[in-house]
Order: sequence, then C-alpha cells, then structure tokens
Amino acid sequence: MRAFTLAALVSLTITLSSRGAITGTVVDSATGKPIRDYSLVLRPIERSRSNSIWQQHTLKHVRDGSPFTIDTRRMWETTEIRVWCDGYRPATAQVKRGQDAQLTLKLERDPGVSGRILTPDGKPGAGATVALATVTTEPSVVGAQLHLGSSASCVGAAPALTGDEGTFTLPSEIDPARLIAVHASGWAEAELRELNKPVVLKPWARIEGVLMLGDKLAGADWAVSVSRSSQPGRDDEAPVARFWYEINTDDRGRFVVDTIVAAHVHVCPLASIGPGRTCTVHGAGTMMDLRPGETSRITLGGVGRPIVGGVVGADGKGIGGTRGTFRILLRAPHIGFPGDDAIWKAQARFLEAAGSGRYHREVIPDADGRFRIDALPQGDYQIVGLPVISRNGGFVVEPMEGGRSDQPLDLGEMKVRPPATAVP
Repeated sequence: MRAFTLAALVSLTITLSSRGAITGTVVDSATGKPIRDYSLVLRPIERSRSNSIWQQHTLKHVRDGSPFTIDTRRMWETTEIRVWCDGYRPATAQVKRGQDAQLTLKLERDPGVSGRILTPDGKPGAGATVALATVTTEPSVVGAQLHLGSSASCVGAAPALTGDEGTFTLPSEIDPARLIAVHASGWAEAELRELNKPVVLKPWARIEGVLMLGDKLAGADWAVSVSRSSQPGRDDEAPVARFWYEINTDDRGRFVVDTIVAAHVHVCPLASIGPGRTCTVHGAGTMMDLRPGETSRITLGGVGRPIVGGVVGADGKGIGGTRGTFRILLRAPHIGFPGDDAIWKAQARFLEAAGSGRYHREVIPDADGRFRIDALPQGDYQIVGLPVISRNGGFVVEPMEGGRSDQPLDLGEMKVRPPATAVP
C-alpha cells in the first residue's frame, strides 16, 4: 500500500485491484471536519489536451456529509474527480482504472472571483450579466444575451447579475477561465488576473452585408451565418464567448447584424437543404474583423477580380498549353464525416444558383506558362489537374468592396511537382 498527497489538499491511499473501488471523504482543510453539502463530478484525462469537459452524467450531490463512492463502470483509464461546495475553492484528484483508492479531499475556504463592471462611458454597469468561461461552461453571446452551455450546471456554474455599482462575485474556478460580461451598452472578456481594476465594456459592433451568388444578387430565400468559435487557440487557454447568428437576406441579398461582439468572425452563405434546414456553403465563407462601436460592411461573392500567375516546372521554366492546363473550383467539402451529405448538397445548390462557370474555370496557360482569369468571385479555391506544390494547392479571393475589383490577384509562379521516375 502506498500513500500520496496531491497539491497538499488530497490525501490518497492506493492499492492495486482488478475491481477498482473508489471511495472518499470531503473535509474543511482548516478544521478537518466533514463538509455536509458538497458535489462531485468526473472527467477523463486525455493525453491530447490539458483539460476536457466535466461529464454531466457523473454528477453527484451529497447532502449529509457522508463519504462518496464512485461506480468504477463510469471511469476512464485515468479519471479526474472534482469536488466543490459553496464558499470553498474546488479540489481535484486523479485515479487510475483498476486501483482501489481511499481519498480525503480537503477544501479551502475561498471568497470567490470578484470585480466591477463599467459601461463604455465609465458609469457603473448595473444589471450586467457575468459568468466565467471554461471548457465546460461554454458561454455564448447572441443579441446582448449571455447563455451558458448545458454542461455548466455540473460544475455549479450559472450567470450572475452585477449590483447597482457594477460589482459581482462568482464562485472560484480551477480550470483555465476568463470573465465574460454582457450589458445593453456593450460586452467584455477579461483575464482573471485583470480583475484588480474595473472591467470597461466595449460597445457592440454591427455588420451590414450583401450576399451575391456570383454576379447575381441573392433573393429573400437565402441566409448568412456569422459565427465565432469558443476556442482561442491552445487548449490550455480559457475559452472565449462563442456565437452563431443566422440572418435571412432580403430580396436584394442584404443582411444586417446588430449587437454583436467585436471579434474575428466567420461569415458564410447558408443554403436551404430541406424544410426548415440550412447548411453553410463550403468554400464560400470568409473571415472578418469587427471593431467595437463600428459598422463593418462586406459583400460575399460578386463579379470578382482578375487572377494572374504562371505555371513552372522544377527547373523554373514555364509550362504552357495542354501540359499546363488546370482547373479552378470552389474548395470541395471533405468526405467520410457525419453531415458531409448536407454540406455537399448546400454547395451544389449554391453553385447551381450562381450559374455555370462562375466558381469553376478551366485554365490553359500561354506558351510561357502565364495565365489570366478575367473575373473570379470571392471564395476559397482549389487547383486540380496539376500537382501544384506551392500555395497549398489553392488560393483565396478575399471580399471586395461592392463584390468587384479591377486589381488582379497575382498568384506568382505555381511550381509543379515533377513526374515520378519509374523504378527499374
């Protein structure tokens, strides 16, 4: 038998066992007395990431201070246990499958996470909604409303309202977290280390856009999505607020989004794929930066702009005529994943509505390998028919003001992989 201490807050006794029974008690770290009302939840420890979502189906509440027992059938190869109680900082412990473990988790008293919210003009942000964003709480902000994901309740998380002076207190968190604040006047995302000074809200952004199907205005039977992922990059970073807006276009293809977080967002056409169902059009979307308090304008699609470039071999010499012929088409969806059929259907409907040849071209270079395409709409394109080893096999035509530009996009020299040499 071996005894371990984890982070000075958990005493853990382990014995090897094929059965693997996990039991434990939860006590106040200062007094050593059992805590009567506490909750616990489990999650798998994955090698590929530093933290994962706490699993709602493993949530257990203990109301009489008795020890807890974990059903080993709910365990993963390595399981993390989280225990928490109002007024205390959560504590965790890790256990391995196939081991008996007797745990004593010691919770420390904790005042929580406190701060103050100010409106963009410096006034107290009374009535703002605040919450901590973690991989489990998954906050979203749509239409000046803050919502938490369905798993938030399994760690006892819930949005709170600021007081008359804009002050708030939230329960402590041990996973990477950041503050999200939403108010009629604006929004904020702040690192917890920044809460020693007031958090000033940023005014909402606005989008005005036009959807074109190639060079034709979309009608009222189309829609556009504006979205933001919750993950900022590395998995050890706290998430940001995610959102998804679906906006119908009018009979001139116009759309507007008010009261949106100023962030790096994805804007994409949506095609109808059945009654009440829409799907993003793969390859037709683009990224866009929104600024606080400003209206950003965008045209998706359009007449387009000229594309120029050259096809060269490994020796740097131009490859023209039929030897250098290739095709350009809107980047195709992947194959073999759930939902792929819907994505293919949406792109097919979009291309049909745009008309033949708008997002697909066959290119025959001149004798010296140079080529020019008169006009190609905004989109993410792939090059097929040639083993191009540069430009990642494709290129992006960024949105243009009004959907057109006379300024060519120069792809430069596209190098072609030499043919394989037969092995004798």
